[in-house]
Amino acid sequence: MTTKRRRARMNTVLANRTDCITLVLDDVHDPHNVAAVLRSADAFGVSRVHAVEGGASVRISNRVARGTQNWVELCRYRNRETLLERLRQDRVAIWVAAADEKSRPLEAWQPDRHPTAFVFGNEHRGVDPFWREHADEIFAIPMVGMVESLNISVACAVTLHAVRTRLERSAIDWRLTDERRQEILQHWTAQ
Repeated sequence: MTTKRRRARMNTVLANRTDCITLVLDDVHDPHNVAAVLRSADAFGVSRVHAVEGGASVRISNRVARGTQNWVELCRYRNRETLLERLRQDRVAIWVAAADEKSRPLEAWQPDRHPTAFVFGNEHRGVDPFWREHADEIFAIPMVGMVESLNISVACAVTLHAVRTRLERSAIDWRLTDERRQEILQHWTAQ
């Protein structure tokens, strides 16, 4: 049974959740990275993260996740094509993280009435060419140091902070619908 105080906290959190932004983890193997991404998604109000499992199941480090796997929906897919089909059906723009000559700076992203999925690749190989081929945009996080890339969980957190800030400053209605809020609340209270 959920206490009044707990339910009030859930409602406060849900009032700041959004489906306007989501993450795609493409064949990410390290359970600590997956857990850290889920923590960032929760911290920045993202309701859902998609994971393409590739050859192995996505595992989550409970020590790192610290329970966030209970508050952020993790949708798992066996292949990229199935996820792409779902995103296209839901009219989700696909922004792929990849530092190359086609990349636009993350700051180029503008809130839209249609959601955006930010795709991050495997820890070693990066984003699969499949996502580049189907991307609406390819973006990079501007960096000024000697490193060429960030850890995936750090890149996700930086991205979420930047887009969440823009989303809140925009004129679009980014909050969950009442129906979606109730759906999530029902799931949370059933745990």
